[in-house]
Parts: sequence; structure tokens; C-alpha cells
Amino acid sequence: MKRIGSNGRRVVIFTCGGEAGMNNPFETEVLTQIGEWFINLTHYELKQARKTKSQVDQYMCLGSVSKKVRSYYDLVNFKHQILNEEISFRPDLQRSIEMKQDVLELTDKTLTYLYYFMQAIVASNTEDYFEALQSLRKAENYMKHVNAYERAEFFFRKAFVYYRLDQNISALHNVDRSYELIKVSGCHDKLKANLNILKSGIYSEAGDHASANAYAEQGILHANHEPLTKAMAIRSKANNEFRFKNFERAAELYEWSLRTGDQRMRTVGVKTSFNLAYALLKLGKYEKGKQLLDEVERSLIDQPEGLLEYVSRSLIARELYVSDKPSHQAIEKALKLLQRKNLRFELKEVTKELSDYYIHQKDYVTAHHYLSWSFETNVNEINIGGKV
Repeated sequence: MKRIGSNGRRVVIFTCGGEAGMNNPFETEVLTQIGEWFINLTHYELKQARKTKSQVDQYMCLGSVSKKVRSYYDLVNFKHQILNEEISFRPDLQRSIEMKQDVLELTDKTLTYLYYFMQAIVASNTEDYFEALQSLRKAENYMKHVNAYERAEFFFRKAFVYYRLDQNISALHNVDRSYELIKVSGCHDKLKANLNILKSGIYSEAGDHASANAYAEQGILHANHEPLTKAMAIRSKANNEFRFKNFERAAELYEWSLRTGDQRMRTVGVKTSFNLAYALLKLGKYEKGKQLLDEVERSLIDQPEGLLEYVSRSLIARELYVSDKPSHQAIEKALKLLQRKNLRFELKEVTKELSDYYIHQKDYVTAHHYLSWSFETNVNEINIGGKV
């Protein structure tokens, strides 16, 4: 990657396999514009990024470009879609395999970083968090070739993966590293909101109700001009209330979250709808809860990618609160979905809830069975950053 002066600002030029790739003036201009687009995204200048993308798109239509330039475009466009919330359930990287070969042939280390970073997001969106961590480790080898703001995004994504792997100390460490890089920035409120949402979840799981709510509130404030991110911050607060059995308040917050951002055909919308349905069932509002659960299950059939946790949770909710008699076979099938994805915290949380349910039913044998279930199953574990 080269940097040249442009009206007093550094511009990124991505190179195509060395200096020879710069001999075509048209491709040089296209690469310069893609580089500027990448910098806009890194600085969270999303309005300007959309303008630059429009210019790049015009260049891409004007003349033919090499296969490698097309790969550059696809990678930066993927980052653009992520930050502008244009991806619904999961990213469509049908060209991922052929792009990998292109990237491996390139000399530009910034794009190599970007490729592995985006692969980590793909893996995260399909709940393959071990694979996501491996891709992040590969990206980290090239991180010195990106600026501080891009590193802040990296540490946030790494924190999220550790959080999903139930490694909350490592997650908090990476949250703090990310925040230090953007704390004085006036352009990164969305990222600050996401960091607070993540901290809210971590403190909630640790049993600190007050801190979890405080971080969720900070997330809501930072996301004041980002409706979907604000909806996720409200949902984080609702999750905290649900975890501490404040089901009435949780239901109110889930409803607020669903009203706040455009969540149609988005993963977060399905999750929030399930959370609301479950809260309603907990409150004894069975007709409304069942109706919403039916809607959620239809969405899960159509779009299961990245939502297997909620496939599992909805199966269990139906058995406990809708079926005439819970089927242990169906419940254990649901638990094995969590086991398959190595969602260890979620597995412990769900089995604890199952145990509490059967204690309430005075079925202590079944309660003990589910409480010990997650400890008896052989969850595949790998070394993650020195921790197992």
C-alpha cells in the first residue's frame, strides 16, 4: 500500500502484485479511489464513504479492470456493507475461495489483512467462533499495515469473538484496547456504542446488574443517531433485565428495541422477537407469546445461518411453555445444537434455566440431570490465546 499527498490528506493506493500493476493509468486512478474509500470507512466517515463508493462504482463501469482490482473492490465493499448495515442475515461471499487465491498472490499487506479480517466476520456470522479467532490471528500478523482506527475495529471484533467463546477477561481486555484508540474521536460513536453493548453483556453474565445497565445506557447515548445500533443497545439492557428475572421490564425494553431500528430481515430482529416471545411466555401471556414464537420459528426455517443458538432456544421455549408435556428428546436435540457450535456459556445458561424449571415443578431428578448436562457433554475445546 502506498500513501501520497492529496489536498493535504494521505490517500491510499492499493498495488496490484507490485509496481508493474501501476503502469495502467486507469487502474491507478481506480485503486486510488478504492484507497480513499477504505480510509473513509476506517475513519467512520460513512457519508463520505458512500460518495466515494459512488465514484468508484462509476469507474468500475467505465472500463474493464483486472481480476485483482475486482478482489480489492469486493473486500472494501464488504467492509462498506458491514459498517452501513446493508447486510441482512449473513454476508454473501460466494467469491470467497477464488478471492483467497487472488489475495495470496498479492504483495499489498493491507489487503491481506483486510481479507483475513473479513473472513473472521463471515465465520462469526455463522457462529463459527473458533474459525473466526483463527482468521483474526492471521489478520493480526498484518495489522501494523493499517491505521489506529482500523486497529480499534479489529480489537472490537476480537473482543466479540472472545465473548462468544466465554472468555470474558480476554474480551474485556480487547474492549479496552479498542476504546483507547478511539476515545478522543468524534466520528466513532457507533463503535463506542458497540463497545458499551459488549461490556453490558459481559457484566450482566458476571452478575453485575447495575454495571450492565449503566453500560447499556451509555451504548444507547452513543447510538443516538444510529437507529439499529441503538436498538441493539436497548436489547442489551433488556437481556440484562431478563437475566435477573425482571420479565415485565425486559418485555417493555424488547418492544422498544423492535420499534427503534429497521430490523426486518435482520438477524437482530429475529433474536429480539424471540426474546420478547420468551419473556411473554414467562409472564404467562401464552397466546401472544405463542403467536410471536410461531413467527420467529418461520423466520428461523427460512434463514437458519448464524441463528442456530436461537433455533435451540426456541425449541426449548416451545417444549417448556407451549407443549402439553415437554419432550426430553426434543430438549436434548436442542442442547446438542449449542454443543455443536461450542456455545459454552449459552449451554450453561440454558441448562441452568431448564434445571430451575424442573425444580419449580418439584422434579428434582430431571433438574439435576440438566444442571449437570453441560459438564458431562464432551464440548470440543481448543487453546484460545493461552486459555482453554
